Amino acid sequence: EKKTVISKMIDQKIKKNNINNEWSILSKKGLNSFYKNLPNYFQNKDFIHCSYLKINDNIIATHVGILHNNKFYYLMPGYDLETWGKYSPGRLLLKFLVKWSYENKIKYFDFTYGDEKYKTIWSNNSFHLCAYNKSRTLKGEIYLFLTMVFEILKKNQKLKNFIKPFYNFYRNIS
Repeated sequence: EKKTVISKMIDQKIKKNNINNEWSILSKKGLNSFYKNLPNYFQNKDFIHCSYLKINDNIIATHVGILHNNKFYYLMPGYDLETWGKYSPGRLLLKFLVKWSYENKIKYFDFTYGDEKYKTIWSNNSFHLCAYNKSRTLKGEIYLFLTMVFEILKKNQKLKNFIKPFYNFYRNIS
């Protein structure tokens, strides 16, 4: 059943991307195959969580996510945009998943990365996954280089005591 839901999710996402004239990462054969075979990769069959909404025999919304360590990762939602899009079946399935998570005492519901508007509506916490610094001067280049070097050295416990005086000096001048 999971393979059926995953295949349907892939079809829904590719079709939606085509309708919206967007590039679809799932049109790549390797990634498409990876998702289709997800249930085979894990011994714990509950790790991959698949859900769907169905009207009669038609699957109108799908979701493929991960359930791990009391966290639910909302990864790959899909829905039938052409026929059912105006009724927001993806939003309805999301509502059921949030309710299911609450009823099953799932501690965290993680929307994962992405800046889709619905995530800000449904979330009470957010954070940036990365930061990018670009210098505009030679002094800035040196500063960024030293920052990177000290961060790498800090992770090495053997070098930690050796670099401590240098690191403290560096922090005082920056």
